[in-house]
Amino acid sequence: MEPLTYTNAIDALNNMRLEIPTLGNRSHIHVEVTNRLLILRYSDGNECLISEEHWDHVMNRVRELPQEERYKTSRYGHGPFLFNWNEAPNRVFSIYIPAIVRYLNENR
Repeated sequence: MEPLTYTNAIDALNNMRLEIPTLGNRSHIHVEVTNRLLILRYSDGNECLISEEHWDHVMNRVRELPQEERYKTSRYGHGPFLFNWNEAPNRVFSIYIPAIVRYLNENR
């Protein structure tokens, strides 16, 4: 998985509504870009507006991980293990940004 800029993701998803699999392929998230704003909705109805700063923070995490770990959800979320990322900007939604990147990398 290769990181993407926020602008490239917005351009690729502009005015789209998608349902994409999470990194673990156990669930789906709803991704919407309206007026160049990226909104994520989880299955329970929670939603989050993803800022460029949030996106960039997660992309920095992607870059620091070895390629084989970039597809592991646990690398982007809080937790008790050394491989968890307790500096994630959002406890719920940060783990879904890499799923968007994977989707865009695979569907270009």
